[in-house]
Amino acid sequence: AAAAAAHWTSLSTELRKVLASHKQGVSNDVSLPIVTEVRDAMKKYVGSDLQQELRSLYEKLKPMKSMLTFETVHLFMMALRECQDYSTMIEVYEYVNTVNPDVARKEGVQYMVAFALNRRKGAGDRERALEVISQVAEPSGDMLCLCGRIYKDLYIESGYEADHFLHSAIEWYRKGAAVEP
Repeated sequence: AAAAAAHWTSLSTELRKVLASHKQGVSNDVSLPIVTEVRDAMKKYVGSDLQQELRSLYEKLKPMKSMLTFETVHLFMMALRECQDYSTMIEVYEYVNTVNPDVARKEGVQYMVAFALNRRKGAGDRERALEVISQVAEPSGDMLCLCGRIYKDLYIESGYEADHFLHSAIEWYRKGAAVEP
């Protein structure tokens, strides 16, 4: 009887772990096929061909909300970054934020959208990137350094005139280095 009770306790504990990981958006078997397709596309295509393949996969992925795990979304955004499709990265983030905000709030996803906003350089994109970064509770060194990069880009685009951007860039790079020396 004691052995049976221990078995059920162990099973119960394992089930709780599985359910908790699913709730947190951790990868599960359902998302594996799309992850494999994205990885295969990254191996097979480059540039505009990769961009076209990823857009096709994105249209396939959108109706399958159960596949929008952190692993899937992050990998997808990394693949889009590879072909410099920053607008689609932002579109993916915005879609995921509406259907699975828990995944959109993960730092890895927020980093990717902030990166994309900075690189796209549209009106208000850099300010929006800084806003995304400011919403991260405990940003990593990489996230803090991205903030420094944004300010550095703003300084360069000012024709090296806006010293406050330079000082902000240095401050954020220092913060990033302090977190991850």
